[in-house]
Amino acid sequence: GIILYFFQRQLTYFPDNSDFYNCPIFSEAEKITYKKTRMYLIKKDLEKLVVFYHGNAASACSTGYIRDVIDSSEASVLIPEYYWYAWDGHKPSKESILENVRDVTEYIKTQKYTSVIVVGESLWSWVASYHTFLLSPQKLALISPFSSMEDVARTRFWMYPLLPISENYESIKYLENYTEQLLIIHWDSDDVVSPFLSKKLLD
Repeated sequence: GIILYFFQRQLTYFPDNSDFYNCPIFSEAEKITYKKTRMYLIKKDLEKLVVFYHGNAASACSTGYIRDVIDSSEASVLIPEYYWYAWDGHKPSKESILENVRDVTEYIKTQKYTSVIVVGESLWSWVASYHTFLLSPQKLALISPFSSMEDVARTRFWMYPLLPISENYESIKYLENYTEQLLIIHWDSDDVVSPFLSKKLLD
């Protein structure tokens, strides 16, 4: 338990270091840097936007698995990158990723989108929840989300006493006042985030 406490940051962040600026699958995307945050923007409908926050062991470039969805959609798509991911050069932390999300929401405010959908997946679905707290979208989709990182720790490391968690992401707090459309997708066999935590978030 003590080892988990002192190395929790190292055990939390698993960035994919794909080259943000040399990404063949998103070669046509506009590479935006707004304040301190890098983003891919695939421009289509200038009034409709989908914001996709990728998961932990990934990068904006490695989200090519949603390429078919992007190609079949009429909406523009924005894929933000996080600190320390894709050879960013910064150290990751909860506060640095919160800053990324603040940059994204501020960027969206400078545009003229009338319909925004926010999507987040797995351990980093909390990022989409925080976006929703700052700037409420018309629709929110969460894939394998959870209530809080503390709850994830309780379910994954139940055999150890729970020590303070510095990187405690509280999706349940960020979504408590969200009243728009919400879709939650979770697989029964998820061995990282228990489906029980999606139900707790929904309840």
